[in-house]
Amino acid sequence: MSGPSIRLRRWRGDAPEALLELLRRAVAETARSCYDGDQIDAWLSTLPDPARWRKRLADAEVIVAYTDSQLAGFVALRAPGLVDLLFVDPGRARQGIGRALVARALVRARACGWRRLACDASLLARPLFEAAGFRVLRQQRVTRGQCRLTNFRMALELPPIRS
Repeated sequence: MSGPSIRLRRWRGDAPEALLELLRRAVAETARSCYDGDQIDAWLSTLPDPARWRKRLADAEVIVAYTDSQLAGFVALRAPGLVDLLFVDPGRARQGIGRALVARALVRARACGWRRLACDASLLARPLFEAAGFRVLRQQRVTRGQCRLTNFRMALELPPIRS
């Protein structure tokens, strides 16, 4: 049985609130498998307001994923080599969307001439990044509100594109 047809494209600046809502749902629902309720609440309490969110997205290269014409996930890249955001709609988890977004992020990073791509991966995202070849550099404890959450600084060395 095959998975859904995934369509990827560069985000055009449309409906930034839809991306923020997808992020909220992903944290509130999917991340519960790795973080407790207090940690989830603290994480959600630190999400940006709509104006800061629009600025954050405007300063990044964002790739969006669609399945059945519905927003299914997104990844945001920042120069000179950071995966800043990666979230998949909870209703579409484990369907290859995160894997497709990471693969496209690697293509874009190489096209930009970046030699390395790094991320701060959550407990949930770590296996996805490891499957793409990223390695853990260190475990981190980040503060969100009154709680501390574990994540991982990860990196992948990118070989140059050969002509």
